[in-house]
Amino acid sequence: MNVPCNSFFRSLAVALTLAIIPQAWAGGAADRSTDAQVLEQLQASLCPTAQNPIPPATPGAWVCTATLAPHAGVNSHAGKSVAVSRYPDGSVRAVFVGAPQADWFNEFNNETYTEAGLVFAYSPAGGWHLSDTVTPRAWKSHQHSGAALAAVGDLLVVGAPEYHDQFGLLDVYYDRTYGDPSAEIDMYFITGQNPLTLAQYGYALDISSNAALPSQDGAWLVVGSPRRGHDKGCIEVYRVNVTDSMQQIGDHHCGQVEGDKLGSSVAIRANADNTAAWVAAGAPPAAQGDALLAGEVRLFLATDSSLTAWQTLTAQTPVFLGAFGSSLAFDAENLYVGATGGFNGSGKKTGTVSVFAQSGFGWTFDRELKPGSDAENMDLCGASIAVADPSQVGHIAVGCPGTSGLVAKEGAVRLFRRLKLPPTGSYVWLGERVDMGDAPHGADDLGRSVAFTGDTVFAGAPSASSDIAPHDGAVRIFTRDFSLFTDGFE
Repeated sequence: MNVPCNSFFRSLAVALTLAIIPQAWAGGAADRSTDAQVLEQLQASLCPTAQNPIPPATPGAWVCTATLAPHAGVNSHAGKSVAVSRYPDGSVRAVFVGAPQADWFNEFNNETYTEAGLVFAYSPAGGWHLSDTVTPRAWKSHQHSGAALAAVGDLLVVGAPEYHDQFGLLDVYYDRTYGDPSAEIDMYFITGQNPLTLAQYGYALDISSNAALPSQDGAWLVVGSPRRGHDKGCIEVYRVNVTDSMQQIGDHHCGQVEGDKLGSSVAIRANADNTAAWVAAGAPPAAQGDALLAGEVRLFLATDSSLTAWQTLTAQTPVFLGAFGSSLAFDAENLYVGATGGFNGSGKKTGTVSVFAQSGFGWTFDRELKPGSDAENMDLCGASIAVADPSQVGHIAVGCPGTSGLVAKEGAVRLFRRLKLPPTGSYVWLGERVDMGDAPHGADDLGRSVAFTGDTVFAGAPSASSDIAPHDGAVRIFTRDFSLFTDGFE
């Protein structure tokens, strides 16, 4: 929906935006302007321009408009993972919902595999509906297929980290009807991989490619194995051939110390011509001096023939149980690092997100995004991160599954949006909170996983209970409600 940028809307939006600025500032004192300057700059920046292709936060509450609930059984925890497949124009092809503890009845041998895990593919065509169910390749119980998901274009990658007593496994699927938006989703297994050692291979996944390509053949894939090497943790990078194969790039890279669990989170970003990629791997238990479990992130550069260790990132002030590296995401310019044990401006252990900007051939700290004053200890902000558009900059969704509201530990999602302030060219980040409000819900763990398209938030709620079964989980879909502005304000 296009919200008009006339003078009335502009003035009202300024008033509402200024009301949240004390909570929304994400930079330090050096980033602040006077109130008058901010007001003047925001008035000049409220609508999309070439300098601000993403408009700032607009009035209109985020409301839950749909729920994707596969009802996969007691304690199936659908929504533990979520991934979105898009077309090159940015429209959504499918939303994949992982239910890693779902039991699977195999019709081929009439056997039920306990906690094998399932992935449910939902299509928005004609209204949200279940379009396909992705079953595990391996006929094993307790493999937790769907605990991690990654999607790009016509490709879906599914992790089963508990396969064969935590050896782990991943499968790659191809959407055979991707080229026909009106057709039902048809996921077809093309290739897979599993190590021959205890690794939790497939615990974390990410995939990236040039979205302008008609097919994602040659997409870059990173896989985290946090238990490999006596819990040092390792990552591997691949190129995916949509016909039948995965080509590993270089050798695997591992953590420095047993217990670092490198690969607990991963992210990857292909360059414009798809010939190289930046890779990030989180080690949230890593110690930093005396700060145990402070966490770190290691960066790598992947080319067609090599995977090179590049740089190590830490929090600006490492803290005990900071868990820096809990989650990771790239956009066109920045790397976002979640730290579920980070402190907000009020001294509460709410969780935060650090922003690192690419500078030449390295990455430098830019700022730390902190939830507002309504945040509390153990909100776990930074448990998940999603960017609105990998080709743009500065619009992210952050999962805070420990957040309490009307119900303790109901969960929430925080949105952050970067705004360029003319004429200085400086930036401010504005924040919003997305939750269930007074709609029916429980201690749902909302935000444990998250996907984001800019105008729609897909938030995993794996502990949600339906009328059918407890803790069968769901994904909540949030969109803006602009009904406040439908009475003649055009």
